[in-house]
Amino acid sequence: MRSAWLYLLFFLVPCVSFSQQTITKDPTAMAIVQQSLVAMGGGQNFVDVQAVGTTTAYGDSGAVTYPITLQATGTASIQSVISNPAGTRTHVTDGVNICADSTLVELTPDASAALALRRIDFVPALTILNDSADPNFEVSYVRADTLNGAAVDVIAIGLAPPGVVADTSQTPQWFFFIDRATSLVSKIQMTNTIPSASPQGPTVEVVFSQYQAVSGFAVPMDQATYVNGALSQDLQLTSVAFNNGLDSSLFAMTCEVPSAQ
Repeated sequence: MRSAWLYLLFFLVPCVSFSQQTITKDPTAMAIVQQSLVAMGGGQNFVDVQAVGTTTAYGDSGAVTYPITLQATGTASIQSVISNPAGTRTHVTDGVNICADSTLVELTPDASAALALRRIDFVPALTILNDSADPNFEVSYVRADTLNGAAVDVIAIGLAPPGVVADTSQTPQWFFFIDRATSLVSKIQMTNTIPSASPQGPTVEVVFSQYQAVSGFAVPMDQATYVNGALSQDLQLTSVAFNNGLDSSLFAMTCEVPSAQ
């Protein structure tokens, strides 16, 4: 059975090297992004957030459910704590490195590139959408679509720093499915290429539902992760609180380098 640590999969989606290219920001896409951020509380004051709930991991042998606490601050600093019969598992990232149970996770170049697109993604207003104006991010309008019968606009955001040369057809992208009626993010899809998955890694989709308003932010209380179309993990939040004055030590990257084998 897959471990509840499958939650880490959302942090470690493989992707390919970045490409040197002209960064464009499609005006239609940017307007939709800004409207979505307003609807989801992107203009609210943010210091930190704590969410409590359960994470269920699905595998060939069935499903296991464990309590989880998520705490986040800054732009991409997140601590997740999962309790299971074997003990407590703690995962911390600052958007550059990852510590799992106080041990530094050795990332491949592709995994490091994927991590650069991550933010505080369990709060959609704090995703990479919030950094869409950054000159290193390309923002494009992909298509109009439907999701569960609702009309959506699909927006792609990719990180393409200047000076790094690679195949431009393989620029890593995140796709945001934004509901036309509510401007809320219904789904995030992470793939290597447009419009379908690259054979170099899985297609990961996170479907958001059961939005609730919390301190001016729209928060999806159910966040289901699918890998290549199969349900892999379901995060269900029971409480969310913003600006709690969380101690900065919770996000300290005090990793030990794993011993050589």
